[in-house]
This record gives sequence, C-alpha cells and structure tokens, in this order.
Amino acid sequence: MKKIIFIFLMVLSILKIFSLSNNNENSLIKRKILILPFYNKNNIIDYDYLSDILMETLRAELIETNKYTFTNFSLTNYKIKELGYNREDLVNSEIAKKIALQLGADIVITGQYIILEDRIMILIHTIDILTGELIALTKIEGKTGVEIFNIINKASNDVTNKILDKLPMLERKEYEKIKEEKDTDKKNKFALIPRKKVGIGLISSGSTLLLAGGIIFAYDLAGYSNILRTNRNNYIESEDYYQDYYQSYYTFISLFASGISLMGTGVVLLTIGLPLLLYNKKTEKISFLIEANNNITLSINIKL
Repeated sequence: MKKIIFIFLMVLSILKIFSLSNNNENSLIKRKILILPFYNKNNIIDYDYLSDILMETLRAELIETNKYTFTNFSLTNYKIKELGYNREDLVNSEIAKKIALQLGADIVITGQYIILEDRIMILIHTIDILTGELIALTKIEGKTGVEIFNIINKASNDVTNKILDKLPMLERKEYEKIKEEKDTDKKNKFALIPRKKVGIGLISSGSTLLLAGGIIFAYDLAGYSNILRTNRNNYIESEDYYQDYYQSYYTFISLFASGISLMGTGVVLLTIGLPLLLYNKKTEKISFLIEANNNITLSINIKL
C-alpha cells in the first residue's frame, strides 16, 4: 500500500513539473525579426550577391537559436516595392521601423557593406521596435577573396549573440505591457493637452484673419480701386467732385491697411500656433524672425 501511495505521489509530482514547464514555455513570446536587404554602399556590382548571402547567413544563425520568428523574405521585398523604397532607403532607421510595423515585426535588422579595393567593412544595426531604440551595432572589417565568407559568418555570429543578450524572449505579460505602453504613447502624441488646444485656437484664429484680410485686400485692389479711379478722373475734370475723391481715397487706404494688418496678424498667429500643436518635446525653444521694409523687425521666441 505504501508503495502504491509513493508511486502515486511521484506521478503527481512529475505531472506538476511537466505542467509548470509547459506553462513557462507557453508564457514566453518569441520576438519577430525583420531582416532588410543589405545595401551595397559604393555600388560595386561584382559584390551585389553578398546582400542575399548576408541575409541568409544571419537568418540561419538566428534560426538555430529557436528563440525568434521571422518575416517572409518575399513578403518583405513586396512591401518595400509597394512603399516605393530602394535599398539605399532601408538603412534609414525611421524607414526601417515603418516597414517593420507594417509587417508586424518587433525587431528590425538593417545592414550595409562597403568594398574598398581588397577590403570589406560590414555594418549591421539592430533596432528594438517596442522601444524604438538601437540596441546593437556590429562592425566587422576584413579582406575580400576567400576570407570574405569567414567575415560574413563572424558578423552574423556577433549580431546573433547581441540579440540573444539584449532581446531574449519575453514573458507574455511583459510583452503585452510594453505594447500597451507604446500604443498609449502613440495616442498621446496628438492628444489635446492644453498647449495643443491653445495651438488649435491660434491656428483657427490666424486662418480666419488671414482669409478675411486676403478678401479685403483683393477687393480693395480689384474692386474699390475702380471707384477711386473714377472719382479721381471726375475731380480732375471738375473740382466739384473733390469731396467724393477725398473720401474714396481714404477708404482705399483704409481697406489696404486693414487687409495687410489682418493678413499679417493671421500669419503671426499661425506661426505661433503650428509649433504649439505639432511640437511634442518640452523645454525646447523655437524662434522666428520676421523682417519688413522701413526697418520693421518682429522677433518671436517660444519656449515649449
């Protein structure tokens, strides 16, 4: 009887350990990696083939770790063509992030290589999409020829080790928390905080004044100027029309000045309002300098 109870307890313990192990494994999320085509920096056509070799070698090295998933190369190439980018664009971190987000990857790897006579330099950047930060940089140099494949292997191994160290699999809760924080940051980017509300108000007022001033200015030059011209001609022919000419002259000047003034005020309000609405960093200063004839200078300093 004791033996049966002992065996029963042992089976329960094994099942519990197995269950915990499975739960642990299931709770971990494999990060998805996008490897972008490598850029032949100085366009040595004889070495164009290295782009595919670098990608495949790096992918194979990372696959062996069994800790990551990957975007499909064909889908990646299709998306790059769809967005209208060339290989030179892919080393731009912002473009790389944009492509990664569209393909659902949370790690993106960009790379380029430079051939100078009998030497090659390989540069590889790894970006964590969840934080938007560059987390690893690999720079490998060596000779071309038969050694070139050893250099490629060395670069791939270096990238893999750095990714394993800095971007391991994440627990599901941690992964979801990071994604939630990132989504919240995106929503807050254009949130109507007080500063942005002021910006919207200034832009609205500035646009209205600019439009109103433009209408008055256009009417004055295209419409009322005809009345002024008629009264002037009448005055030249007969002084009896002096009063009409006098009034129309000052009306013309008033409309002209009002139009210019309203448009100028509108431009100033727009100049202040747009940075308040669009700029997101604090403790930054933005300066504007507006100059006009007759030694008129308007300087605006804004601290955000």
